[in-house]
Amino acid sequence: MTVTILPPPATCERVALIEGRAGSQWETHPLAIQDGALLTYAMNDLRNRASSVGANYVQRSEPTLSAPWGRITSAAYAGVAYRCATEAPPPS
Repeated sequence: MTVTILPPPATCERVALIEGRAGSQWETHPLAIQDGALLTYAMNDLRNRASSVGANYVQRSEPTLSAPWGRITSAAYAGVAYRCATEAPPPS
């Protein structure tokens, strides 16, 4: 699966708007994740959601981070999922 900030090839079909999230809004919440792993978990969630709608290309946003008490406690990526005839490399 290709995940990039670049738009897809013109032959790809738009499937869905998706979002990948990780972390918790509460720093002491049991599901709180270490800062360094939040972006990785959010990206994996984005890929899983894209896969669940049959997409193989995602044009993603820059990550959105939440740091209500000075420590990053959650991360999210928004994206548009596309279905391309073949695994499309990012346009150059």
